[in-house]
Amino acid sequence: SAGTGTRYAFTGWSGDSTDVANASTIVMTAPKSATAVWETQYLLTIVSLYGTPQGGGWHAADGSVSVSVESTVTVNGTAYRFTGWTGGATSSSASFDVTMVGPKTLTANWEAVANQPQSGLGNLWVWLGLLAVIFFLIVLFFWRRRKREDEPVEESPQEPPPT
Repeated sequence: SAGTGTRYAFTGWSGDSTDVANASTIVMTAPKSATAVWETQYLLTIVSLYGTPQGGGWHAADGSVSVSVESTVTVNGTAYRFTGWTGGATSSSASFDVTMVGPKTLTANWEAVANQPQSGLGNLWVWLGLLAVIFFLIVLFFWRRRKREDEPVEESPQEPPPT
């Protein structure tokens, strides 16, 4: 540990050993040296009330990290639109890169989107209207058919039999 939001991570050995494992064996045929190589890492904390943010965690110092979150989400029937990042870096884009020069906390900000009428198959009123039209057409079809059956059929005059 190197303080809040900072740590040193072992990356390998230098000198007479170039092993990346933290435990390494050196055959001592002569004087040798091995130096542990450490990398400074900073913690990127992402705070978001909605969506599934990506990119948080420990990252190498001076490294570039891709941060992202959905641009719109729906929670319990309410739609929310992403409005921007604040905190250790700022951006209005739902996806951007941040350089880790120290520990950072990013906050995804959201705004509720006014309810808009649904379209297509999800709208109950569209379905009800469609059912009413179908019902009307069925009633009209049977009414016209019955009317034709009730009309008297005019008989065509028959010709007298030949003599």
